[in-house]
Amino acid sequence: MKRRAYAWTLLQYALLVALVVGGRFPFPSTGSLLSIVGWGAVTGAGTLTLWALWAFRASRLNLTPIVPDGATHVTTGPYRWVRHPMYAAVLLLAAGLTAIDPSWLRMIAAVCLVPALVGKLTVEEALLLRSYPTYAHHTGSTKRLIPGIW
Repeated sequence: MKRRAYAWTLLQYALLVALVVGGRFPFPSTGSLLSIVGWGAVTGAGTLTLWALWAFRASRLNLTPIVPDGATHVTTGPYRWVRHPMYAAVLLLAAGLTAIDPSWLRMIAAVCLVPALVGKLTVEEALLLRSYPTYAHHTGSTKRLIPGIW
C-alpha cells in the first residue's frame, strides 16, 4: 500500500511540474477573458489550500497519503464539505493554469492529473479507514472532491 501511495504522489508532483513549466503566465490585464478566468481559478485554488491548511493545523501534515503517527481526523473547515479539499485545490489549479495558457503540455498534464489524484485519494481513503474509526461516518456525510456531487 505504501508503494502505491508513493507512486501516486510522485506522479502527482511530476504532473504539477509539467503544468507549471508547460506554459506562460500572462497577466490578466493583458490576457484574454480565458486568462482572467484562469487567474481566478488559480486564486481560488490558493484560497482553498490555505483554508484547508488552516483547518489541518491541529494534525500532522504529510505530502503523501500515508497517515502519520499522532495525526488527527480533521472534519472542520473545507473538510466539513469534502474529504479531500487539497486535491480539489490541485485540480482547480490545473484548470486555472490550463486556462491561462492552454498549451498541449498543460492540457495533457491537467487531464492526466484527474486519474492520478483519484488513484491517490483511493489509496488514502483505505489508509484513513484503517487509522480512524470515525472516517467511515465521514465518508457517508461528505463527498470526495466536489460538494454535493462527488
